[in-house]
Amino acid sequence: LKSSGGWEHLLSEYLSDLPRQISSVRAILDIPNYEKIAQYAHRIKGTAGTYGLEAISREAGQLERSAQVHDRENVSLAIGRIVKSVESQNIRLNRRSAGAAGKPEGAANA
Repeated sequence: LKSSGGWEHLLSEYLSDLPRQISSVRAILDIPNYEKIAQYAHRIKGTAGTYGLEAISREAGQLERSAQVHDRENVSLAIGRIVKSVESQNIRLNRRSAGAAGKPEGAANA
């Protein structure tokens, strides 16, 4: 998948979906349902880790821990850090894609 660009496509789709997930977490915080937030955070942590998105995974772990102890302030802070990490990762992915677009096929990961 990596050499064909399939990995980048999957990563891009995942990153595109994360803002929707984060919006759901914010809405759940208004209720609040900390157990549900912890479930979302756990899923984000694992999937981000699978994609090698260490900062997002780490922040989602913090979100999960904060939700487990019903720490609203740190839940909010962790959500903000995840959003920033997603934005940073999208910028890196877009730069990588733009750089690869100018290379001959097969040379993108050389």
